[in-house]
Amino acid sequence: MTDDQLEDLLVRQGESWRAGQPAAPSLGAMTRLPTPRDARASWLLPALVAAAVLVLVVGTVTLLRQHDPHRPGNPATSTNPTASPAVPVLVPWADLPAPARPAPSSPPGLVDDGVPPEGTKSCQAGDFAATSDAVTPIEAPGAAPWNTGRYLLTVQRVGSDPCAIGGQTPTVNVLDAAGNSLGIGRSSSLVGYSGYELLSPGDVLEVPTKICGTGIASLELRLAVVPEGPGRMGGEDGATVAIPFPGESTCTSGSSSLSHQRVLPAGSLDLLVRSYSVPSRVRSGQRLDYSVTLTNPTSTAVPLDPCPAYRQALINVLKLPDKQGVTRTGELNCAAAPAGVAAHSSITFQMQLGTTGVPAGDRRLVWDWLGSAWTDARGYAEFPTVTVY
Repeated sequence: MTDDQLEDLLVRQGESWRAGQPAAPSLGAMTRLPTPRDARASWLLPALVAAAVLVLVVGTVTLLRQHDPHRPGNPATSTNPTASPAVPVLVPWADLPAPARPAPSSPPGLVDDGVPPEGTKSCQAGDFAATSDAVTPIEAPGAAPWNTGRYLLTVQRVGSDPCAIGGQTPTVNVLDAAGNSLGIGRSSSLVGYSGYELLSPGDVLEVPTKICGTGIASLELRLAVVPEGPGRMGGEDGATVAIPFPGESTCTSGSSSLSHQRVLPAGSLDLLVRSYSVPSRVRSGQRLDYSVTLTNPTSTAVPLDPCPAYRQALINVLKLPDKQGVTRTGELNCAAAPAGVAAHSSITFQMQLGTTGVPAGDRRLVWDWLGSAWTDARGYAEFPTVTVY
């Protein structure tokens, strides 16, 4: 019952009670025949009782309204609209030397020859699922026309048992909204390795690709089957994974192609998405202060033990090796950081890099894990540009 309904009910009850009382004597009658004391008491006492009840009910209603948890402005439940969100983890810079790290000799998980162990099944379509960021642009804003339309396709291994795919480069089929092939994919029957790659549950498969065209709605990523024997290439009719395509491609025409896939084990450093906060300009000889944010988009924590080593460089990627650039290695300040990057969370590391001897001009600030290949299929487009003056 609302406040207005309660007040209306009290008014009607008061009117009903007064209608049932004897009429009060007129002024003339009171003058001629004074009303006895006991006669006045017969109607005055009930009126006083009714008034007291009315005051009690109205006061109770007012008190309840003031403590209503849903009433706007109630200090017991109202939230502060200016309350600040959780402060992200920020790790200060520390000048720590990089320990020796062996460089990988082949893509992770690749077996160059032979067949999988007996009992290992070939991956099927149901063994993979597209991640929430299954199609990620990996080109820099304002990239040259020949360097547009570059994406990274990401699918995750699901299920409970390991499965194997051929080491051969997969095939992409580009579809429109009706599911019809647009005919701008590319066969890869002669590209890749004769071996296989083993994927465990939770592992992530990355495939760099170049996709051009209009009206693209989805992609079919067709993985190679495992070889039938040592030295034999796998076929193209392996597991097919459907991947939604987010909007139009950044290039409207041209051939599409794929580079070799890479298997990233669950919890590995390469699963961390890197983003940068970098000044656009720095004076030659001065220190470049910037930060690198590591974001974990997966449901598995990525540990920082052993503490990762990194390599940073300010170079002209069009003149490699750049003898006028600057390169430094180091180790992250893990002592001031959490034990790992939790699932769906981020850690920001403050970084520093000297620019002594770097001539004026545009440079790429390249930041990568020590021991990984800089000139992988992603190229340098993902790294920010800094103008040295």
